[in-house]
Amino acid sequence: MRDLQLIILCITIFKLLCIIECKKREAGNYYQGKWSQYVHSYPLAGTDNDPMMSPIYRHSDFLHELVSNFESRLESTYEIYTHGLLRSNNSFLYGRRYNELLFHNDPISRFAELPKEKSLNLFSKKANQVQFEWYRYSSVLTLARYVGSGLLSLPDSLPFIDHSPDIKKPIRIVSLLSKNRLEWSLLDAACSTYGIVISPIYDSLGEDGISYSINLVQSKTIVVSFEVISTILRSLHRIPKIRYVIVLRPENTSKVGAHLDFSIDQNKLIIHGETINLEDYPDLPRHVEFLSFESIVELGSKNLHLPTPSLYEDINSIYFTSGTTGTSKGVIQTNGIWIAGSAGPLRSFLSRSDSNLSPKDTYLSFLPLAHIFERLVHLILIYSGAKIGFYNGNILNLGEDLQSLHPTVFVSVPRLFTKLYKGRVLPEIRKKGKLTQNFFFSILNRKKRSRNPVVNSVYDFLVFNRISNLLGGRIRFTLSGAAPLEDSMQRDMRAMLKSQIVQGFGTTEALATFCPEFTDLTVNNIGGPIPSVEFRLLSVPEMGYDVRTFPRQGELLLRGPTIFKGYLKQPNKTNEAIDTEGWLHTGDIAELLDNGAVRIIDRRKHLFKLSQGEYISPESIENIYSTHSPFIAQIFITAKSTEPVIMAIIVPDPDYVKAWLLGQGVKINDWETQYNYICQQANLNYYKLKEDTLLRQGIMNSLKKVERDNNIAGLKRINNFHLECDGFTIENGLLTPTAKLMRFKLRKQYETEINHLYNIYHEDQG
Repeated sequence: MRDLQLIILCITIFKLLCIIECKKREAGNYYQGKWSQYVHSYPLAGTDNDPMMSPIYRHSDFLHELVSNFESRLESTYEIYTHGLLRSNNSFLYGRRYNELLFHNDPISRFAELPKEKSLNLFSKKANQVQFEWYRYSSVLTLARYVGSGLLSLPDSLPFIDHSPDIKKPIRIVSLLSKNRLEWSLLDAACSTYGIVISPIYDSLGEDGISYSINLVQSKTIVVSFEVISTILRSLHRIPKIRYVIVLRPENTSKVGAHLDFSIDQNKLIIHGETINLEDYPDLPRHVEFLSFESIVELGSKNLHLPTPSLYEDINSIYFTSGTTGTSKGVIQTNGIWIAGSAGPLRSFLSRSDSNLSPKDTYLSFLPLAHIFERLVHLILIYSGAKIGFYNGNILNLGEDLQSLHPTVFVSVPRLFTKLYKGRVLPEIRKKGKLTQNFFFSILNRKKRSRNPVVNSVYDFLVFNRISNLLGGRIRFTLSGAAPLEDSMQRDMRAMLKSQIVQGFGTTEALATFCPEFTDLTVNNIGGPIPSVEFRLLSVPEMGYDVRTFPRQGELLLRGPTIFKGYLKQPNKTNEAIDTEGWLHTGDIAELLDNGAVRIIDRRKHLFKLSQGEYISPESIENIYSTHSPFIAQIFITAKSTEPVIMAIIVPDPDYVKAWLLGQGVKINDWETQYNYICQQANLNYYKLKEDTLLRQGIMNSLKKVERDNNIAGLKRINNFHLECDGFTIENGLLTPTAKLMRFKLRKQYETEINHLYNIYHEDQG
């Protein structure tokens, strides 16, 4: 009865709002011509002379010259900060969660302010909102000088290191291992101020990866968060050149104190009141000195150095690849690369009236700054004078930060959109009655078909304001990167969040390279090139991709001022990646659309060959199955070169499995325990008894339906699968920090299960 009353009320409101909307249209107050078909790139004349290559394509507004700098030329990333200072009129730059006990009680927070702006959420009365403290542009630059001066004042902390021939001049370098936080960006600003090379490390690499990364760059100083100190302590005996470990205070600590007490004789390390027993680390080198980040700030404030930023061609950073296929590679990047990477978007799609950035914009930083994508976003926002708030360090509490900060720009990865949609929105809708569910999806479909599928006062008032408020309610535009975003997900989230959502594309070796115009409503593409890069396609005959067919298809090659200078100490890998004409071979297979946009359709680097000689691209097959089978949350496809069929490791979607089992008449009590048991029992029954449980049979039927509906060729069909209930995560090392599959680790982890599946296949073949 309650659902019926709600529907009647909504229909009445809907009719009234429709009348208002019609009046707006009649008055011309509508989004006339707002959404347009944009031509993203054009071919350059005279470049279509190689039968294996497509012509060279450039951004449609910058055909005659690639963008390498801003109109007012910059020499270093330090000048991005000073430009932001002027652009913002010294407004707020960085914000973090307010801690009453620490506020003005340490050398950093004494620069903090508690603003009165409602949008920055001071003393919100809502239970799920928190307070942020803020630091002005001038305060950040002052703190950056303190941090940099403190590091330079430590004996032998930043010696000049010779990395020739990869790097022409000796460099000072510091390593960094931490999640996003204020101190991360203060160190970054300090490095820009004093020409120090920063080398961030993923906190998910593990001891081997961390040791390898630090030894490669030969840092003598590393800055680490308290949360990973135990990993560093276990690794230090394998990093002989480390002299200083600078420790960041624990996140959200209630302890007050700026200094770090360290005593090797007493076999204990005290960090802001937290004690670590050093007897647990018998291999710990005795020459390593531990300091707090706050003590570095204090030291620098008393020994201030003049800023000495490096120049355009000097090395700015050494970032590491995410290591999807093996050991991470150190990517050498200059100031010029970061400047060109920032200038390209700001002189093109971020210069339009609908998507330009300004000091009014606010951003929540939670994607890892150890990845180039997030650091580039920061530099673009800083140049624009915008504000950046840091999340609390726990992704599970991200909603609190979003609803407190009210960001206007949202950058994320498909995995988070999926969690928001499947984990928050759909469960809430499913709790409602059938009439309410039908009403919701009816309104969603109507909005997607409307002339303005992003903002619509009628549909937003009825349904979508509440959903957009999950992200703070002020998002102007959203960018998704790191992996493909499903078409239907992009359309649905665009309508529900009242924000245009576009997909970008980039690599560690080239920064951001493609992004659509924010007025382009097409999906399933990454738009055209930013003005800092040009591209062409290379035929890949063994995979059936030919640049002479239409649409053109082939490996995506990139060239321009954002391309990296090489892999540190890996000249052979550098020569494999960049050819003699300067083209970066990305390994991604792209398709060129009629409007000059690009669609990523496959991956060359992850190819494997079956025993028949057929090449298989696992990513394209995984995308089909995961998109069209509701049972699948994650999937990893693999094969052996000695075998004729492919196998899969499937992580089921527990929410869908629960709903499906209920529909099959299965009684459910403790779902979490029952779910794990059902998955394990499905594998056990199959391997021991060759029997399919209800769940395995349901998944198998779903896979067959996907294969029929999508005309998947026989060799590309999954022959058999193993169920994994726990899933692939960054924490268990099976996903990169950008949520890509760690294929070599997955193959190793599931080697026994894969071998078992092939044994069953051969038994069945007789």
